[in-house]
Amino acid sequence: MFEVDKHQILDTLKEVIDPELGVDIVNLGLIYSVDIDDNNIRILMTMTTPSCPMHTYLTTQTAQKTEKLCPWAKVEVKLVWDPPWDANMMSDEAKKMFGK
Repeated sequence: MFEVDKHQILDTLKEVIDPELGVDIVNLGLIYSVDIDDNNIRILMTMTTPSCPMHTYLTTQTAQKTEKLCPWAKVEVKLVWDPPWDANMMSDEAKKMFGK
């Protein structure tokens, strides 16, 4: 079995850029959790708004990037709305990009 940790997955997910905002999904605070259990990886994520038109693109990119990093794993990406996303969830780096 191959070894991968949450931080490696998060680093890979920084390659997924929200096309509307131009910032990656990790720094936006859209990734709520990454759970690794044997050959299963479960990612809980959200969008900046429930009406986000990019939700399919972002969840698909999240799954594809994770599957490329961990081809031996079963990857599940689940979209959740609780807690609701707000700008305080962004990293300091992302906040600076938006002048916050």
